[in-house]
Amino acid sequence: MINEKLKKLMYEDDETAAEVIRNLALLYSRDKSLVQNLISEIEKADGLLSDFIKVQTLEKCLLAILINVSSERMYSGEIRSDFNDKIRAICMKLSIEIGLISKLRTHNENIIVHLINKSDSNRKGRFIAFEGIDGSGKSTQVKKLKELLMDRSSKVYDTFEPTDSPIGSIIRQVMKGRIKTDDKTIAGLFVADRLDHIQNDVNGMLLKQKEGFVVISDRYYFSSYAYHGTHMDLDWVINANALSAEILRPDVNVFLDISPELAIDRIHNSRNDIELYETHANLKAVREKYFEAFKKERDREVIELIDASGSIDDIFNRVKARLEYYL
Repeated sequence: MINEKLKKLMYEDDETAAEVIRNLALLYSRDKSLVQNLISEIEKADGLLSDFIKVQTLEKCLLAILINVSSERMYSGEIRSDFNDKIRAICMKLSIEIGLISKLRTHNENIIVHLINKSDSNRKGRFIAFEGIDGSGKSTQVKKLKELLMDRSSKVYDTFEPTDSPIGSIIRQVMKGRIKTDDKTIAGLFVADRLDHIQNDVNGMLLKQKEGFVVISDRYYFSSYAYHGTHMDLDWVINANALSAEILRPDVNVFLDISPELAIDRIHNSRNDIELYETHANLKAVREKYFEAFKKERDREVIELIDASGSIDDIFNRVKARLEYYL
């Protein structure tokens, strides 16, 4: 029966197929004994579905099974290694390249990590951090997400780093080349600005969260990992920001991914002033450092990678689709 439905998806786009497949997967994964049947049907339909949809389907099946494991196991973190092992074993069986899994950064595993992180939190509002190299369109997407949430009657507080505080103002002077200093001093200024951003008793992000606001930040500590880690030891930068991560970890980090070439084009087309880190060579290195940091922190952080090429609306549709669960 499933196979017949899969065949009909030959004429649908991947997005439509994904939605139908997700529904099927949820239906069948309510009974563990039926999951293998679904996997077998997917194998029979080999060639009808893209690798992305296959992976998405299998992840959804496994997520539904694993989510039923006792909460003690889930919150202990034991669930994550089990999840990865099963995903890899099944993908090997289907001859799906393992590199694809790393590239996609399993969305459903993100949900599990999110549940683990949320389990011991008494915060009221969500916290979403947008990341990306300069020119990736973070500010635009933050604005559009805020508008969407406000239309849904949510209280939203949008913010950015470096902030407009006195420390943030110094950082902006450094970025524009008006103040000269070394890389570790710059990294230290960002740490200080970030801690004030979190804990300020007037408009700090922690305060806003406790008041029930959805907090959306244009940049957070992954920006430090990527930009400062390009010029000094990445572990040093991560350790320097450890207190920020301990006090306030995002429910989800949204990485808008574009090529350095597209980033430079967008920067030059949108403004005349170029800041300290906005060169092709540096943006290339920063993008690579982002992925290195994601790999290091993947067991502690929820990271959604989103293709940020295309029109503003196309990008926002991808953002909405990925963030719906967290909202």
